[in-house]
This record gives sequence, structure tokens and C-alpha cells, in this order.
Amino acid sequence: MSLHKSAATVKGVHQEPLKPVAMAFFFLYLVLSFSHLLLLTEKFKWVLVTSASITAVISFTLMLTAQNISSAWQRLWLVSILLLGTTNSLLHLWFSQSSEQTTNLF
Repeated sequence: MSLHKSAATVKGVHQEPLKPVAMAFFFLYLVLSFSHLLLLTEKFKWVLVTSASITAVISFTLMLTAQNISSAWQRLWLVSILLLGTTNSLLHLWFSQSSEQTTNLF
């Protein structure tokens, strides 16, 4: 394997982080949606279950289609996934009014 080919392979690996990030978010928010369903009170349960489920579905779709997305769009989708995660954390903080939820923000 030539040096040029190995450098291109390494470069390609670093340019496509969407699939592993989307996979991690999918599994995280799948677990969160089920735990919200089982553990939260009725007061804000369905809002958080819905928001976590939407994040899981979007992450699952991006995980499956990541190889067909250009690197510029992958960066945009990465930012979108991170914003969805932050939005979910902010919703949880807003509804629970618990200062302990601030640890989920960053």
C-alpha cells in the first residue's frame, strides 16, 4: 500500500464521523425514550418521550444513510444532532425545574 493511498484512507475515516455519532445518539435516545416512558410522571412524560423518540428516529435515519451524505452535509447533520440533544436536555431542565438536570447540558 502506497503512502498516498494510506493517507487517503486515514483522511476518509476522519471525514466521516456522522455514522458513529448518529449510532451513539440513536442508542442513547432509544434508552432515554424508554426510561422516560417508564420512570417519569404524567406531568411532562409524553413531551420528553416524544422529543427523545424523534431524536432517536432522526439519528437512526442518519446512521443508515451517512455513507450517502457529502461531508459538508454531514457536518450540518452533526450540528443538528448536537442541537437536538441540547434541546432534549433543556426541555428536561425546563419541565423538571431541578438544578440537577443542568449536568446534562454539556
